[in-house]
Amino acid sequence: MDSNGPNDSQDEMVVVSRAALEQLQRQIDSLPEVFAKTTQELGRTLSLRLSAALEDLAAQLGETTDDALRSIRDAIPVVVAQYAPDIPPDALDAITEAIYARAAERFATLHAAQRILSERLQQDSPDR
Repeated sequence: MDSNGPNDSQDEMVVVSRAALEQLQRQIDSLPEVFAKTTQELGRTLSLRLSAALEDLAAQLGETTDDALRSIRDAIPVVVAQYAPDIPPDALDAITEAIYARAAERFATLHAAQRILSERLQQDSPDR
C-alpha cells in the first residue's frame, strides 16, 4: 500500500495551483505594458490614417478650389449682366476680379489651415 498516494495527489494539485497563480500574476503584471503598447499602436495607426486622409483631402481641395474659382469667375459676368446690364465692361471686370480675389483669399486660408493641421499631425506622429 502506498502511504503517500493521496497526499502526493494533493501536493501535486498545490504545486499546479501555485504555478497557475504565478503565471496568472505574471500576466496581470504585464497588463499595463500590454495596454500601453496597444494604445500606442492604436494611436500610431489612427495618426497615419488621419494623415493619409488629410493628404487626400489636400489633393482634392486643390482641384476643387481651382474648379470653384473658375466657376465663380465665369458666373459673375453672367449674373451681373442679368441683374445689372447697364454696368460698363470695365466696372464689370473690376467687380469680377475683386470677387475672385476675395474668394481666392478664403480658399488660401482654408488651404493654409489644412496644411498646418497636416504638419502638426505629422510632427505628433510617433513614427516621425
